[in-house]
Amino acid sequence: MKIIIVLSVIIGFVMGLAAFIIIAIIDSVTIALQMGLLAAVLVGVGMGIVMTIDISAKNIKYLKYRDENISENIIYEAALFKLNGNKKDTGYLFLTDKTIIVVMIKGKTVLSEIKIPLVSITGISHKLDRHLPNILIIQSDGTETRFISDYDKLMNNLHPLVGDNVWQDNNLEE
Repeated sequence: MKIIIVLSVIIGFVMGLAAFIIIAIIDSVTIALQMGLLAAVLVGVGMGIVMTIDISAKNIKYLKYRDENISENIIYEAALFKLNGNKKDTGYLFLTDKTIIVVMIKGKTVLSEIKIPLVSITGISHKLDRHLPNILIIQSDGTETRFISDYDKLMNNLHPLVGDNVWQDNNLEE
């Protein structure tokens, strides 16, 4: 939600500045200041509303998926990005007492669903990817799943469920 507010303010400021410059060239500076402020407020509020509605619609899809497909007790859930390196991927992560479920939904279609049994996890590592933790989970069969999410919160909830032997150093090779 903080990102929405910041983006709305920045876009509103830019639009207000543009309106100020255009009107100042055509007419007087006093009118330009008033119109620039009006444009900044209207664009900022409008963008904030549109972005909030978009995020709410995405959250509703994942809540519906959770209610229909997960019968286990959910311990933690969070957004994730760049599943297995795909830059445009955004999705959701559900941690239950037996499984990590990673889901990507676009429209009404589930694009991908990865279920990682906690007993199969042999390694967990992370590194910073532009100030965001890129998490790598390695399973006993050699399968690797990588995504960006809140590492500290995930690990705080995951640590009691898996043993200490799965934590690896924080240097992932690209």
